[in-house]
Amino acid sequence: MAILLGWVDMPSAILIFVMSLGGLLNGIIQPSRDMMVRAVTPVGSFGKVFGFVSTGFNLGGMVAPLLYGWLMDRGQPQMIFAIVTGFIILALLTAVTRRKPQAAASWTR
Repeated sequence: MAILLGWVDMPSAILIFVMSLGGLLNGIIQPSRDMMVRAVTPVGSFGKVFGFVSTGFNLGGMVAPLLYGWLMDRGQPQMIFAIVTGFIILALLTAVTRRKPQAAASWTR
């Protein structure tokens, strides 16, 4: 959806549909992100790990607008969508290639 938004000139109705579909798809994947973080977190460390993840989101939320504004000032708004798409692909690769957690023996719990 991000690539379509950045590089395809579309009528308003289709633009609204594409943006709505992108928002819907983002809403669908949010719970799975939380479950993936929980699945790879060591026992007893969920709060620390989720705090780290949340801090990453906050830092990204501070840096990205500065970068995107700089790109807009340079007349390269398509690069914003390229960067977003790159991070989406990076996140997808991270999720797909992550190590599966090893089940601990029941007597060690």
